[in-house]
Amino acid sequence: MKIAVLLGGPSSERAVSLRSGAAVAGALKKLGATPIKILVGRDISWLARLKHARPDFVFIALHGKYGEDGAAQSELESAGFRYCGSGPAASALAMDKAETKRVLEASGIRTPAGQLARRGTKIPATTFPCVVKPSDEGSAVGVAIARNRSELSKAVKSSLKYSSTALIEKYIPGVEITAAVLDGKCLPLIEIVPKGSFYDYRSKYSPGMSDHIVPARITSAAAQEASKIAAKSFRALGCRAFGRVDMKVAPDGRIYVFEVNTIPGLTATSLFPDAARAAGISFERLIERMIRASLKAARR
Repeated sequence: MKIAVLLGGPSSERAVSLRSGAAVAGALKKLGATPIKILVGRDISWLARLKHARPDFVFIALHGKYGEDGAAQSELESAGFRYCGSGPAASALAMDKAETKRVLEASGIRTPAGQLARRGTKIPATTFPCVVKPSDEGSAVGVAIARNRSELSKAVKSSLKYSSTALIEKYIPGVEITAAVLDGKCLPLIEIVPKGSFYDYRSKYSPGMSDHIVPARITSAAAQEASKIAAKSFRALGCRAFGRVDMKVAPDGRIYVFEVNTIPGLTATSLFPDAARAAGISFERLIERMIRASLKAARR
């Protein structure tokens, strides 16, 4: 079976995508498939190369804008290719943190109170501490914690380098957890303990900069509730096959959803493979199951 692996991309997460894509290609080779790496850049030339390769399936290992926001998915559907993960609409929705928040709240799912800051407009009043992030980036790119008005101004300015809007959210203390969803089921929850002040880009992708504790050190009741909330969030956005839901368990036991990731990282330090290993699934079998889940979801 020939499987094309899309990697690279024009987003700020290109370096992570190259690592994810290389890992996926290696796993596919071990599984006996024929991986074909398709490097994606800032133009559409990758699609012509993909058509020329004529793969049986396309594995999207792109992160961030263009790869995760529904653009690549739309191109693949128009060209008639089968591919992994969520469709264009769900991908676009999950990539937009403000819209994700709106849909989750409408579905009765708790998220931190938040508001948007836009270029050329006054930064809205908020309480401190707060978390500032680009509204359509991943991998914790441009994320910062602000403890006063001066830090807020700097954080918003930094976030707006990556996006036209910045999301300002109430800071929620507690245990940071993530749920990997595979074929409609949650894998063991992971507790994330960054070595720094919070789980930023460096903590995510630099070895030794964060601890991933499986199972998460929360009560059994909280774990069951978090898994239910993750699955409900996944469905609310219309996602399919696989993904990751990031949450926090506050000191009062309430669970808050922060975002839904439709193409989770697949690097050596990524959370999704860690959750799979905790469930007894090797990296190679995880890739195989992601493909099978995608084909199954596409038939529905």
